[in-house]
Order: sequence, then C-alpha cells, then structure tokens
Amino acid sequence: MSSACAGALALGAEPARAAETRYHFVIPPKATGDALIDLGIQANLSVVGTQTCGAARSALLGVYTVREGLRRMLQGAPCSFQIVDPRTVRIAALPRPIAPRAPTAAPAPVETVLVAELLVTATKRPAALDRLPAGISAIGGAQLGLSGAQDISQTTG
Repeated sequence: MSSACAGALALGAEPARAAETRYHFVIPPKATGDALIDLGIQANLSVVGTQTCGAARSALLGVYTVREGLRRMLQGAPCSFQIVDPRTVRIAALPRPIAPRAPTAAPAPVETVLVAELLVTATKRPAALDRLPAGISAIGGAQLGLSGAQDISQTTG
C-alpha cells in the first residue's frame, strides 16, 4: 500500500475514532440549551441551534460518548441532534403537529448565565450556517444582558 493510501485511510478513520471518544460529563440540571452548551465545552466541540429545545431541562453526569450523552440529554425534549463532523453538532426542533391555539401563559423566567469570556470572530461575507468551517452558538439579547456583558466601547479606562 502506498503512503498516500495509508494517509487517506488514517484520515478516513479519524472521524469514527473521534465519535467514539468517551468524556466524563458533569452537567447539573438546567435549561437544555444551556446544558448543550456545557456539553460542547466539556467535549471541545461546537453545538449549533441550542435555542431550539425550548423550555426543556436536562442534566448529564457520567462517562459517555458525545452521541450517548446527546441521546440522554435530549430524551423527551422537543429537539433532536445531528453530528455534522467530529467537532460540530447541529440541534434541530422536532416537527410539531398542528394543534388549535391555546391561551398564552406567562413567559418562563430567564435564568442568569455567567459568561467568563466571549470571543467573536467575523468576516464581512454572508455564509450559510452549514457552510461555515466552525460552529456558532447564539445567545439572545435578554440572556446576554443578564450575564453582565458590556459594550467595550462604553467602558472607561
């Protein structure tokens, strides 16, 4: 076998090996979107679409592969997952049957999330989410405001 073929086989085996890596997850009960972000941090991967799980709550404690952990966390939640590549997971809402509208209840309280560091990178070119080389996590304005985040241009030095 040529060294080029051996290299191609090694590269082809890498995603499968990465998918079977086991991680020790410690994620206390919280909103599923926040729990999914914790899973991404602990497994060093990007999780896209965490807001699609609505008000569901999840927790995860133990040693699991990413796939096993996601199955446990999303069991009974109104969302599903797709492992895009070894470093990216896409969360999507499950299709809901059309039902008659019920009276709207008061919105659930927003949990406070502390963000130690926020790194924003950007280009000036539009791109579809599934075409980006890395995952994106979006945090809503209300949640960002509760975290104590400030506009760096408004700070005094």
